[in-house]
Amino acid sequence: MRRQKWAVAAALVGVVGLFWWQATRVSVSDADEYYQKGLQEAEQERYFDAIASLTRAIEADPGDAAAYTVRANSHVALGHIGDALSDLETAIQLEPDNPRLLVHRAYVYRQFDRLDFALIDLNSAVELDSTHLDAYFNRGIIFHRMGEFTSAVADFDRCIRSEPNTAAPYYNRAAAHHALGDIEQARADIEQFIILSKDPSWTEQARTLLAEWVAERSP
Repeated sequence: MRRQKWAVAAALVGVVGLFWWQATRVSVSDADEYYQKGLQEAEQERYFDAIASLTRAIEADPGDAAAYTVRANSHVALGHIGDALSDLETAIQLEPDNPRLLVHRAYVYRQFDRLDFALIDLNSAVELDSTHLDAYFNRGIIFHRMGEFTSAVADFDRCIRSEPNTAAPYYNRAAAHHALGDIEQARADIEQFIILSKDPSWTEQARTLLAEWVAERSP
């Protein structure tokens, strides 16, 4: 029996837009034992073991998009971009109306600078769900990489309006404002990121940037 119910959570970290998916399903099936084993192995960074376990899960339930998605994560971690894209293509075929899968594939495209393909997927994700903030956040990163800083700011604005207490969009919007020459707004955003951030390494990086930007405005 195919199980379609699953939920995906994404962690967003910093301007590089590190996107790591942890997928959990609300289901009971013969494939669950292998799926859960593979998920645990992936979380422990035992990626080869995770791929083996998730392959067994897929053999038991080839219609489960979540298993393909988590296996794609491990392929990405190992640098197996082609295998990751293949798994995500299958997942998208199984769940064509799931914007999360398009966002995930866009992240993989970004790893080897196929920004054009990434942007197509992210635009499609927004069309599927105009409230899907992960799509706006990652599209903002793509726009920034493409030098379209005003569009990047607009997407990060959308994220901040919806979730004003989430740190990452402030960092990214700060970088876009800085690229546009708006140093004061860049400083304000990076200061807000420092207030909200719970990651010491990114907070320290933000403090370094802030010091540099303050110096830019000094006589």
